[in-house]
Amino acid sequence: MATGDSGEVVVSNKQVVLKDHVMSGLPKESDMCLITGTIKLKVPEKSKEVLVRNLYLSADPAMRARMLKSLEGSYASAFEPGLPLQGYGVAEVLDSGDPDFKKGDLVWGITGWEEYSLIKTEGLFKIQHTDVPLSYYTGILASGAVGQLVGQFAKLSGCYVVGSAGSQEKVDLLKNKFGFDEAFNYKEEPDLVAALKRYFPEGIDIYFENVGGKMLDAVLLNMRVQGRIAVCGMISQYNRIGQPEGIHNLISIILKRVRIEGFLVFDHYHLYPKYLEMILPKIRQWEIVYVEDTAQGLESGPSALVGLFTGRNIGKQNKQTMAGDDELATVSNKQVIFRDYITTGSPKETDMQVTASSIQLKVPQQWDNGLLVKNLYLSCDPFMQTPMRPALPGSYIPSYVPGKDYVFVSAASGAVGQLVGQFAKLSGCYVVGSAGTKKKVDLLKNKFGFDEAFNYKEEPDLDAALKRYFPEGIDIYFENVGGKMLDTVLLNMRLHGRIAVCGMISQYSLGKPEGVHNLMLLILKRIRMEGFVVTDYYHLYPKYLEMVLPKIKEGKIVYVEDTAEGLENGPTALAGLFTGQNVGKQVIFRDYVTGFPKESDMQVAESSIQLEVPEAEDYNNGILFKNLYLSCDPYMSSRMRPAIPGAYIDSFVPGSVLDSRHPDYKKGDLVWGFTGWEEYTLLKSPLVLFKIPDANVPLSYYTGILGMPGMTAYVGLYEICSPKKGEYVFVSAASGAVGQLVGQFAKLSGCYVVGSAGSKEKVDLLKNKFGFDEAFNYKEEPDLDAALKRYFPKGIDIYFENVGGKMLDAVLLNKRLHGRIAICGMISQYSLGKPEGVHNLMLLILKRTRMEGFVVSDYYHLYSKYLEMILPKIKEGKIVYVEDTAEGLENGPAALAGLFTGRNVGKQVVAMILPKIKEGKIVYVEDTAEGLENGLAALAGPFTGRNVGK
Repeated sequence: MATGDSGEVVVSNKQVVLKDHVMSGLPKESDMCLITGTIKLKVPEKSKEVLVRNLYLSADPAMRARMLKSLEGSYASAFEPGLPLQGYGVAEVLDSGDPDFKKGDLVWGITGWEEYSLIKTEGLFKIQHTDVPLSYYTGILASGAVGQLVGQFAKLSGCYVVGSAGSQEKVDLLKNKFGFDEAFNYKEEPDLVAALKRYFPEGIDIYFENVGGKMLDAVLLNMRVQGRIAVCGMISQYNRIGQPEGIHNLISIILKRVRIEGFLVFDHYHLYPKYLEMILPKIRQWEIVYVEDTAQGLESGPSALVGLFTGRNIGKQNKQTMAGDDELATVSNKQVIFRDYITTGSPKETDMQVTASSIQLKVPQQWDNGLLVKNLYLSCDPFMQTPMRPALPGSYIPSYVPGKDYVFVSAASGAVGQLVGQFAKLSGCYVVGSAGTKKKVDLLKNKFGFDEAFNYKEEPDLDAALKRYFPEGIDIYFENVGGKMLDTVLLNMRLHGRIAVCGMISQYSLGKPEGVHNLMLLILKRIRMEGFVVTDYYHLYPKYLEMVLPKIKEGKIVYVEDTAEGLENGPTALAGLFTGQNVGKQVIFRDYVTGFPKESDMQVAESSIQLEVPEAEDYNNGILFKNLYLSCDPYMSSRMRPAIPGAYIDSFVPGSVLDSRHPDYKKGDLVWGFTGWEEYTLLKSPLVLFKIPDANVPLSYYTGILGMPGMTAYVGLYEICSPKKGEYVFVSAASGAVGQLVGQFAKLSGCYVVGSAGSKEKVDLLKNKFGFDEAFNYKEEPDLDAALKRYFPKGIDIYFENVGGKMLDAVLLNKRLHGRIAICGMISQYSLGKPEGVHNLMLLILKRTRMEGFVVSDYYHLYSKYLEMILPKIKEGKIVYVEDTAEGLENGPAALAGLFTGRNVGKQVVAMILPKIKEGKIVYVEDTAEGLENGLAALAGPFTGRNVGK
């Protein structure tokens, strides 16, 4: 202890410092060192900081990332070599320049790895309850050591709880100490999927994610319907800098309607008093057990921190410093600092070092709100690794331009995409759509009123394309495409963006879905990504009609259809969806379908049918109707694989009732529902059948904008993503049946919308017809991340996911904080034997992203609400809808197959009869395949960009 020139007390101060940034591998003790400096025991004059004596320091995995050289855009800065490490700690205030803190206060918050620290009071909490161990404030009473608490909280809520750990000792602790129902050593499980099925034969409702990688992939396969995943950390990925593992099973988000949301605890610190009110009685009554692994002395800090990444610790890792007394003197102050940036791997002890400086045990007078604390315990937590890195791709740099949401719709010229874009425009959003041909791009801009649109096939760098159209980032993305488009959108999402995942057409025919690498951005951007299936929202159909019919009649919504005439053209029309060529009998399967459906997989067969409902008892509620239009949709690909040869194809169909024994339906009623690809359908009892309330719009609209695709767009954007004016929205497969609507809906909500599609024609359609602000051809974007950054320089708020794979990975890199991802589909993965890996799920945490899968059938109760919204917009011309119509059942197979090769533009339909064209204000573009035989080509079209419109 010594006295300075001005009379202040100066003491030695031991510090753990980083020798140099750790750019690869696990951190080692040799990366750090212990030094001794000096510190004045007084807060500088006019400073609002506090001087503290550290009592406990916390060692956390997230410290690894802060050992990297740069952390541009992250929520925490990188450690600087030669300076003390930082983490959560418990300390005693020795001097204060902040009136809210006084000498003697015990506090917890971010402090230095040193004996004494001069720290800012932002994020510093007073410790009011000292009847529990002070070290608890680095863990159970703060933000660290999560897993053991989550399990116990779940047990207190009456749940069945299983945990995983890396040693037998830890497994025993989970079961015998923390009260978990079961636990297993993941290192001893060669097949994680089988292990989870063993413990969860009925599936998992809630998964608390701390690991990432293969564990997350296995969990997705075992989630139950409406399951929830809270993404807190991904410790297995912290050392895979630049090369995170791919997650392959994201299609489960849609099929299981799973909600995935990343979060950072400091966004919720306003709830801390409520948490204390809950937890303290449980600690005192021994209802909660908490295990700590305590290292003594600052010298042990590097070893304790490194132990986190090799599994050495059991329970919450912290270290007790207990240095010196609290005299107003200059004392030695040990600190843990970084030697260098840590860019790869987990932090090692060698990445840090303990240094010593001196600190004066008094807050300087100029620090009005300063605090001087003695650290008692330091917290070691996984999150500490993240700020050690130089950069986390796509992490958010706070910069937000208020005004309107920026919406991107992929497959925007399709049945859904064209509507999404128009709905978004009606909501006041800036909307960009993507499509796969110049014709479709022109349609989006010139017909549907998208602000911009682009041909994704002409964008070698999708990231650059999206950044070009969304320089401020995307608030809302209506996802129809998946794959690379989703990955890129994630890179360009804005904070609190939303992604409605309607489909992933690019993935539907892939044996192995593409990996989405940027899901980590769900966290960094706080994105909500939610998959949905429109059938879940059919209860909103009347509401939708109420909305859309007036808009159709007033010409505010434009809808484009591609109509095939005759059942024979159905296969061509269906196939056309997957190749982009949209242009009484039955269409049946010739053989089992592998990969994308081809026209040759289907055939038109003939059978006889009596045109009246049988008198038999099992037909008491029977209905016979004539099918007028057949719908070609990407999801049909996934239903084809298990189909038995000779079985007929089914989809959503509008028709006219010819005979009925059902009390709710009579001859002459116009209806739409789920039925077979045939001229006449006889149902014993309708399960999903709706009366058509308004015949003043084209009946084909009930295969698209007024049917399942329209509901899908509505649910994904509004129910899952909740767009706000000024947000940035990206929609993949934006020119498709759903994508085009998502973009327009986002624009109606005042968003900035960008869509991706697979041709220049579709890109033009998104921008010029559907009113997307921007759109790009993902096929021409070699770097989807760069494309999204081009269109969303500020990031993406909302992503509507239709594609999956690389697109999802790129979107994750570009999400903004608190963004949303609605996962509607992953068309790029549907035909893959093994889905592509999504590598960037860590960003779900860093960006606090919500990613939610959905199936529209869960929302059919909203159908009336949807109609209430959409019908006026269609009649007023606020929504434009493009259809690609094949004529005749014979053209059905070709139309269906065209979906998967990009042949269609807009919503692919097959017209069973020549439609009666009504005059009005509504512009409706259809891409029609002729005959049921063309149904396959029409359906395949959306997957390859062949169709234009419905």
